[in-house]
Amino acid sequence: MADEPLKTAVLTNMGIAKLDAAYQAGTKITIAEMAFGNSNLEYVVPDPAFTQLVNEFGRQPINEGNTSDTWINAIVYVDSTQFAGKSILEFGLYDDEGDLIVYSSYTPSVIPSVGQDYIQLEIECSVDLYNASAVTIEVTPIYPQATELERGIAKIATNEDIAAGVDDEKIVTAKKLAKFVQGAPYNPNRTYKQNETCTTFNTTTGELESWTSYAPSDNTGNNPQDPANRHDDWPNFPTPCWWIKSHAVEPGTPVYWFSDDIPENALQVMDMDIDAGFYHRIAKAYPSLIVDGKINLAEICGRYIRIADGSDYVVNKSHNYGIPNLQGTFKSASPIGFVNDVSGIFTMSGYHNAIANDENSGYGYDTVHFSSSMMIPNANEVQPKSTMANLIIFI
Repeated sequence: MADEPLKTAVLTNMGIAKLDAAYQAGTKITIAEMAFGNSNLEYVVPDPAFTQLVNEFGRQPINEGNTSDTWINAIVYVDSTQFAGKSILEFGLYDDEGDLIVYSSYTPSVIPSVGQDYIQLEIECSVDLYNASAVTIEVTPIYPQATELERGIAKIATNEDIAAGVDDEKIVTAKKLAKFVQGAPYNPNRTYKQNETCTTFNTTTGELESWTSYAPSDNTGNNPQDPANRHDDWPNFPTPCWWIKSHAVEPGTPVYWFSDDIPENALQVMDMDIDAGFYHRIAKAYPSLIVDGKINLAEICGRYIRIADGSDYVVNKSHNYGIPNLQGTFKSASPIGFVNDVSGIFTMSGYHNAIANDENSGYGYDTVHFSSSMMIPNANEVQPKSTMANLIIFI
């Protein structure tokens, strides 16, 4: 017995005869059931003369199966509820007419009484090439294909399946899901790519907080709840920090902020330059503002933002006229009129020499005009100041 393999399948004499007859007639025999037995708890050498198992204790329909040129393959998921505690030492394949076609010994296996409802036994056996085409396997799934509403058998999706997002039949395990889902609770074992998100719960405020992986490099094991991993308390400037608070606006968006409490995911715009490497998302949004590795925020400080219309108001075009001091002078030559000496915002019309003669008392009639356009070329560019606020830009 020591030299005998414990799992050996043979085609029975009945099976050989039926296969040969089916092959000659151009028909098929159908494998429909698998029988289980314990061969009286002793190893039995498979014999082609067998017409039944040594000690059968049950049968089940074939759950999966196929044939190839030289092999037939049958799989049964053994009902561990019905056969719990029994030992399998033999099995056989029966056709739909109740004849034993294949007999096999089996490595002693006890059917468990706990755990899954079914265990899998897979049987393979070789048949001659010339009559393999005369075999077909009748498959009766133990469960139908699993659906959203029905219990059944389903395959587990691979990482590639999840990334493709097309297959709607395979199931996704929690471990694989954690690698892809955005906005899930922070996982210290997950490697976050740039712009991937997670959430944490703030026990102090009682609020759920959302975080975006800010660093261009892989981000693993850096807890976003640690301020040292975030923008404000980051110790490794100018290397980009690991996390910023998530926000729904495009990076680089400027906003007027009516508070001195600047959000963690934003930067107060002041008359300064910032590092383009650290603030890489702002640099991507405004490449024209980068000078010598710095983003020149001074260019947008102290300015009033107007809506661009594509003609008079073009994006990033500056109108260089504000509201200057409007002033001017004119000289009076009272009582005979004004001397034609004006400047600034004043102009004059109707001037005459105002010299006395026989027909005129010597008093002229002159008009002094006031116009800001004498100093501001385009009054449409006047930008009145009304409210002061911080200008912030989201990082």
